[in-house]
This record gives sequence, structure tokens and C-alpha cells, in this order.
Amino acid sequence: MNALLESKPTTRPDSLAAKSRSRRQYDRVQHQNHQTAQVIESAIMILINCCLLGMTAYTLVHLIPHQISQSAKLREIKIEKEKTAAHVAQLKQEYQRSLQPEEALRIAEEQGHVISNKKQRIFLLSQP
Repeated sequence: MNALLESKPTTRPDSLAAKSRSRRQYDRVQHQNHQTAQVIESAIMILINCCLLGMTAYTLVHLIPHQISQSAKLREIKIEKEKTAAHVAQLKQEYQRSLQPEEALRIAEEQGHVISNKKQRIFLLSQP
């Protein structure tokens, strides 16, 4: 009888060993699957970053000439603005001058509308 009782417990450790072996294999496969997933995720992230880098370089290549032309236009506009500001200042000065009463007569003489009483008039007569 002892022989029968001893044979049963030996089958249990074998099944436990098989279970633990299968559990270790399952864990190993799960670990490999996890590592594979991480490698794939890293590869996808690198690919996306490379695509973003390419799009950024493409955009910069197309934007640099546009920026250069815009800065040239801005320089031209600034120069034109300075010229216009100088012209406006000159016109303001002339306008202020025309509003002064003592200058009004002098301006009229300069433009040829009025002849001052202080100046002598010369009449040229043609000889027959």
C-alpha cells in the first residue's frame, strides 16, 4: 500500500514542474512580445520625427526666398516713407509761412502776382 500512496505524490510535482515550465515559457514569450512592441513603437516614432524634419526643411527652403523678397520690399517702403515725410515737412513749412501776414505779400511777389510799391516799374517802349 505504501507503494501506491507514494506514486501519487510524484505525479503532482511533475505536473507542477510542467506548469511552472509552461508559465516561464509564457512569461518569456510575453517579455519578447513586449520588447518587440517597444521596438516597433520606437521605430514608428523615429519615422514620424524624420517626416517632421523633412517637412520642416522643405518649408524653410521655400520660406527663405519669400522672406528675402519681403525684407527688400520693406526697405523700399521705408525709403519711400522717409522721402514722403521730408516732402510733407517741407509742405507744412510752406503752409505755415503762407499763413503769416508779413510773409503773404512776399510770397505773392515771389509767385509774380503782386508787384511791390517799393520796386520801380520799367516800361519798354518800342521805337517806330
